[in-house]
Amino acid sequence: MTNPNAFTFGTQERSDNYWARVTTPEYQSEKRAKQDALEAEQRRMVEQYKEQQRREAILSQSGPAIVEIVKGFDAYERPTPAKTSEVERQFQEVFPGAAPGEFRNALEELKGMGVIHEVTSSIGFMGARDTNLHYMGG
Repeated sequence: MTNPNAFTFGTQERSDNYWARVTTPEYQSEKRAKQDALEAEQRRMVEQYKEQQRREAILSQSGPAIVEIVKGFDAYERPTPAKTSEVERQFQEVFPGAAPGEFRNALEELKGMGVIHEVTSSIGFMGARDTNLHYMGG
């Protein structure tokens, strides 16, 4: 003969323990903390992806323009180096609708990659200092 309680033995006890554990404030706060951490990680990944897309856009459009302008100064063997202010002026002519900080952002990315090197020149008129840009290759 088969015992009818064999398959239900302890189910009520486990069920009561489960709900007692799940409804505790400690469990709820732990569950909420895990969910918050997961959402924070997802936001961080989205922001990282947006930053990567922004960098790629800068380097695909603005970066090559800056490099070509700086290389143009070297090609003509001008007596003056590629001054940052002059390169920025030419950049604004090439991209008249560029965002206000786009030149600086692209320049910083190029400097970080080692493609462009920015050097502070000697003291000029009335103590003013200029910076010169040099193409390093890459």
